[in-house]
Amino acid sequence: MIKELLLSLMNRLGMLMMLALFLSRTKLFKRLVTKQNITFQEKLMLTLIFGILGSLGSYFSISFHGALVNTRIIGVAAGGLLGGPLVGFGAGLLAGVHRWFIDIGGSFHLFHHII
Repeated sequence: MIKELLLSLMNRLGMLMMLALFLSRTKLFKRLVTKQNITFQEKLMLTLIFGILGSLGSYFSISFHGALVNTRIIGVAAGGLLGGPLVGFGAGLLAGVHRWFIDIGGSFHLFHHII
């Protein structure tokens, strides 16, 4: 059971890494990541990019004993390492808010907790 879980998670992590590889080949992304002093607007753009990658990690998750084994942390950690703590915090906030509001099954998660 654990072997199947790990294989499935590695498969989904590989898909997320392929998306990140394609993203890293774009000129805009290269310029944002390699620039020394980035502006606040550029930090917001990086936050959005890595927040989306973190949110996509929720969709690549696997249900295991009622919990989600996911790769959401990959996009958030990469954002923090490449863009600094502000980008990492913002990407984590975006990915966390996305997970809180949107249930993987498609229902509105916030109303599920209120009702």
